[in-house]
Amino acid sequence: EFIQALIETGHKIEVCPRSTVTTFGLGACVKEKDGSFTGIPLGIFMRAGFEAENGDPLLFLGNHGGLDLSIRGPLVEKVVQGHHLEGQPAKCDVQFYVSIDGLCG
Repeated sequence: EFIQALIETGHKIEVCPRSTVTTFGLGACVKEKDGSFTGIPLGIFMRAGFEAENGDPLLFLGNHGGLDLSIRGPLVEKVVQGHHLEGQPAKCDVQFYVSIDGLCG
């Protein structure tokens, strides 16, 4: 209903399902030739609770998925008017991801 109401009032909506390997905030950094750093997310293998025939634990990389929602239109533009961002393209980007506790955004 929310998305439909935005569309009916002249907004452009883009939704992109997204799935990545869970990193739990861990990563490495590589120093580039120009002195800047590039972040590299690191996946963490977790035990699946099962074992292979030889007794080794089965491991997996956890999946982290959700939706990216991009909103453009009159309501977003009205919020930007009079703000220090006035004159720049008005946009609202929201992410909703699933966690152990449920939906987080």
